[in-house]
Amino acid sequence: MGRVHAVSTLVKGCHGIEEDTYLSLPVVLTSKGASNIILQNLTTTELEALQKSAKISQIYRWKRKFAEDENAFANGRKGVCGRKRSLSENDVNNVLNVIRERPFSSIRAIQEMLHLNCWRQTIWRAMTKANYKCRRPAHKIDFTVEHAAAFHNDN
Repeated sequence: MGRVHAVSTLVKGCHGIEEDTYLSLPVVLTSKGASNIILQNLTTTELEALQKSAKISQIYRWKRKFAEDENAFANGRKGVCGRKRSLSENDVNNVLNVIRERPFSSIRAIQEMLHLNCWRQTIWRAMTKANYKCRRPAHKIDFTVEHAAAFHNDN
């Protein structure tokens, strides 16, 4: 014996929806999972609204996107997935110029120097892509007599 819950489920073939999409509809849930969708008596207006919701659902949009371009994620952020790049080519060139001029600058220092509004991880990726090793800057310590003695003993 199952209970009825509103659950996001595949609705292809229900209420005239022909796309593979998921919507929250009343479903009978049992101990073995969802058993069947309860079809409701909908007015014409409600039916049109439900079908419109199916067409604009995010999952359907992504499926349509992949049908058009199978390499949607492989193309990176070149406007294919809708998000703009965090760092422009000009920003990346400025980061690389700072690294060449000041090789021991930290990523945080580069970010503040260039007023970049992005995560430090994004700067790190740009540096790695350009074959620059990312490292933390050395801490400045005072050179003591003990250091000098250790240096002379080693040589």
